[in-house]
Amino acid sequence: MKFIESIISAVETVVIGVGLLLMAGALFAQGVLGEAFHLKMFEWSWALELSKYSMVWVMGAGASVAVKQRRHMAVDALLLALSPGARRGLLTFVWAISCAICGASAFPAVSYVLQARQYGMASEALGFPVWYAYTAMPFTAVLLCVRFALAAVEEARGGAVVSPAGDAK
Repeated sequence: MKFIESIISAVETVVIGVGLLLMAGALFAQGVLGEAFHLKMFEWSWALELSKYSMVWVMGAGASVAVKQRRHMAVDALLLALSPGARRGLLTFVWAISCAICGASAFPAVSYVLQARQYGMASEALGFPVWYAYTAMPFTAVLLCVRFALAAVEEARGGAVVSPAGDAK
């Protein structure tokens, strides 16, 4: 499990780092070179499009990091009323269901990417095939599926004790 965890963490780090650099670089180039120096090649449309696609990738990897750190949104009213053992059982079940939902959502996401590829859809401003950017959907679904599976196994083994406030201890 540690090996899988280290690979996923490395992928998250690269995706978030590269995505943030792309967003910052594109918006800086547009703001400084496009607005200040009035260079046509640095118009808003390509920077906005690149930033939008980068943000989708960053958000997917960020959601996975949130699951890893148990910092995602959660409703904990029921957890407050449960004993630690019952809380562990419920959380294991919730992690497993979340894994199944994310895993199942990967299939239509892959189908959508394949359709975009088949139809030759290209981005308006950048002109590259949009299926490159759309691969963020199955990537996120699979990444979250694995994260939720790891959380379910860890919870079932008694590794992560989550307080009613949602803090992993």
